[in-house]
Amino acid sequence: MIGRIFNLSPRDRRTALAAGLGAGIGSIFKAPFGGGLLAAEIIYKQDFEIQALVPAFIASVIGYSINASVFGWNPIFSNPTFFFHDPISLIFYGLLGVVCGVIGIVYVRVFYGVDSFFTRLSIPNYIKPAIGGVLVGTIGMVFPYVLGTGYGWIQKLIAMEDGILLSIYFIIAIIFLKILATSLTVGSGGSGGAFAPSLVIGGFTGALIWSVFKALDIPTQTSLAAFVMVGMMAFFGGVGKAPIAAIMMVSEMSGTYSLLVPSMVATVIAYVITGKHTIYASQVTTRRDSPAHSLDYAIPLLTQIRVKDAMTANPISITPETTIEEAMKIMLEHKIRGLPVTVGGKLVGIITYSDLLRAKIEGKHNISVKDIMTKNVIVALPDETLFSAFDKMTEKGIGRLPVVDSLSSMRLVGIITRGDIGKVYEISVQKIIKAKQEELI
Repeated sequence: MIGRIFNLSPRDRRTALAAGLGAGIGSIFKAPFGGGLLAAEIIYKQDFEIQALVPAFIASVIGYSINASVFGWNPIFSNPTFFFHDPISLIFYGLLGVVCGVIGIVYVRVFYGVDSFFTRLSIPNYIKPAIGGVLVGTIGMVFPYVLGTGYGWIQKLIAMEDGILLSIYFIIAIIFLKILATSLTVGSGGSGGAFAPSLVIGGFTGALIWSVFKALDIPTQTSLAAFVMVGMMAFFGGVGKAPIAAIMMVSEMSGTYSLLVPSMVATVIAYVITGKHTIYASQVTTRRDSPAHSLDYAIPLLTQIRVKDAMTANPISITPETTIEEAMKIMLEHKIRGLPVTVGGKLVGIITYSDLLRAKIEGKHNISVKDIMTKNVIVALPDETLFSAFDKMTEKGIGRLPVVDSLSSMRLVGIITRGDIGKVYEISVQKIIKAKQEELI
């Protein structure tokens, strides 16, 4: 909206969009640093929107300051103080990362499986959320604990005494019914998001692993609250493909950075295990895969296409004895502005429409092209890259290059112009964009 009001360029509107995302998340979840990181990281599976980072940080800090001035400065989750002090416990956090990754894959597949099911239903769209609502309501009647944001349950787990255990079956029910309820809500077209459910599912996954170790009497040397918070970080970092932002955000939301080391281990493992599975279907792998950055990779693209793929083969040519009147007639007839001059198929020169006009102005009407043609011709080779050919044109200020089979034989095989390069490049870019769009669909 701000971008439209101030008539920003498309590039600036994209930056404003990311900054707004960071400010909203940083404000609502009281995580200004993590919110700014999330704005730049969540757009891609394996990359950052670097240009959005500074604006997102600024917007997130301002939004957080205004929001917290009204609703208080305390973190969302209060927790006891604890410290990471036992490297052996990293083994257990690593196992937590593995489980978060596996459950993350289940979450994504169920989420988009339900979405696909409702998409295929041949009924009016306004009925689909009603069906999803009925199903979620039914789940709520049988197991009401799964309804709502779930933040209360996360706070309860964090504040819970280590000697007090929820039933493992209850925890498993929360995890998988939360996955199902979220999928039915969003997949049917209802209003909802994926961030908050991811935190709840991840937190309960941490509680599950800790409870299993506790039931088996395996000493983990850490608390239930620590596993819950690391589980939140690892799970969202895996399914949201934003591991760095997730670590920082949940640390800010819990008010402690003491668990950075174990959360790094668990989150990275979950991120690797989930692989290409992401809860955000619009994510692309890197900036190279984004239509918004296609032009940023113009030079690499030009280095991948050869002259022979863009040139006009078997071009019209003339001999040195051709008069300038005949040459001009050929150019006008075929709507071209340059002609290679050959003898027996061998390139000996080139003449342009500007050369012919200059000769006529100077009164040279009855001469042949050999008297005014350029003899030291700059040429291109068929296997040369378009970048190399375009560089020659730019450096010499010319609009076309004859293409010869080799510098020794100088046999003319084609001609390439700036327009040819632009046309082939545009077609290639459109193919890339279409392929990426089809991949996303």
